[in-house]
Amino acid sequence: MFIIDNAFITAPSESYGVNEFGLYNMSGNVAEYTGDGYARGGHWNSYGHDIRITSEIPFEKGNPFVGFRPIIPVLNN
Repeated sequence: MFIIDNAFITAPSESYGVNEFGLYNMSGNVAEYTGDGYARGGHWNSYGHDIRITSEIPFEKGNPFVGFRPIIPVLNN
């Protein structure tokens, strides 16, 4: 098995550093379903260019490699 990040399965959310927006793991655990018939971003078993946010994976039915990312706005009052 070819492992890039030392994780044999999905990795815990805070396994790697945050990006410039303070978000963890924007790529890698599961490809994200975007509602347009594609999943993007690759998954834990993707190789090479498939891990890019711009990669498109056709999505027709549920599978363990595709998920979704809930977005919750934070209001500072």
